[in-house]
Amino acid sequence: MKATLLPAAALLLLPAAARAETKLVNPDWEFSDDFESAFAEGFWASSGAGTTYGAACPGSDAFGNTLVFDYHPDDPEPGHGWAERRFTLPIDAVQLEISYKLFVPANYVHTSGNHKNFVLWSGDYGKVNANISVSSESWPNEGGASPSVYIGVDGANYGHAMNEGTMPLLLEDGLGDWIDIHIFLDLAREEGDFGVFEIFKDGQRITGNLDEDVVSYADVPLHEQISFAERGNFIDQGYLLGWANGGFAEDTTFCVADFRIRANSAHGDFGNAADLECTHDADCPGEARCESSVLEGNEHVTTACSDTDNTPDAGSPDVGTPDAGSPDGGAPDVSSPDTGEGNDAGDNDAGASPSNDGHMDGCASAPAGHPGGSLAALLLVTLGVIRMRRKR
Repeated sequence: MKATLLPAAALLLLPAAARAETKLVNPDWEFSDDFESAFAEGFWASSGAGTTYGAACPGSDAFGNTLVFDYHPDDPEPGHGWAERRFTLPIDAVQLEISYKLFVPANYVHTSGNHKNFVLWSGDYGKVNANISVSSESWPNEGGASPSVYIGVDGANYGHAMNEGTMPLLLEDGLGDWIDIHIFLDLAREEGDFGVFEIFKDGQRITGNLDEDVVSYADVPLHEQISFAERGNFIDQGYLLGWANGGFAEDTTFCVADFRIRANSAHGDFGNAADLECTHDADCPGEARCESSVLEGNEHVTTACSDTDNTPDAGSPDVGTPDAGSPDGGAPDVSSPDTGEGNDAGDNDAGASPSNDGHMDGCASAPAGHPGGSLAALLLVTLGVIRMRRKR
């Protein structure tokens, strides 16, 4: 594992049309864990429901040690399952980039209800109780489970939004293999500004709050739901996986490997992975630095390593007035979705009980557009992504 403190970068905004993974450039802080080294106290919670740190993945030998998530039938309650591991950031993050490899076991069969993928928040836990909470849950679909976009800010719980156009699968039944998960979150900068949330699978974005296909039934448009949080506009806590409504019929074990998180306490540069030669100075040779340039007509940046040799070229001829042939000696070269993580009374997990925010009541209702719901209620004409203005 490693943790590095890096210089802050400059402020730019994200276009809605980005498809490749979005990455931060020269973030304030980053941490990675291969689960082979000593336990990372201060980041990971010392224990977690149904999880084992630094253990071999039962279904795959592609990695050494991993973070193992064991779901058991009817545990801790009949008809449900639970496995999660929490973490705490050492900074108040306004931008986050999280990536990890997730093993989906060969005996995975999607639950009859929703199953948490991850949660990020600050303040008290729960959509209504948190300063801001951004998360995703997998909802049952033919052949697997599709991810939601689920946002709460300053007591508002906007419910689950789903990609009703294609209902892409995050988890596939019977996969028995690893998938790459990448999460990008950019919070609002000020009142009247709105943030960006994206989820990528195997290098392709499959959902996000700026995607035209992703439908929310809240009163506030989806692209305006990540507003500036007056209670506290930052993220400092999170967890992976979590409560599974409906549970699994047999022991089902997921594994996480190659976990990485990068964060900024002030808004900085970011861009599409395909446009980035480097993402921090350590990627560049010698004393070279990773430098950003704004793409024309785009709010993303592109990056390149600076020249490594800044000394003047003593052998370059003077391109100005001739000096009798002498070389210049020093001149340099120039649904009705689930409307909450439960009802308000059950929306606060203090950590001692399952992180389900009212799993018995509101969490299992299917979003509109979900198979078995009102998918036919909305047929989107295009599957493309439109660029949306963050300012309204």
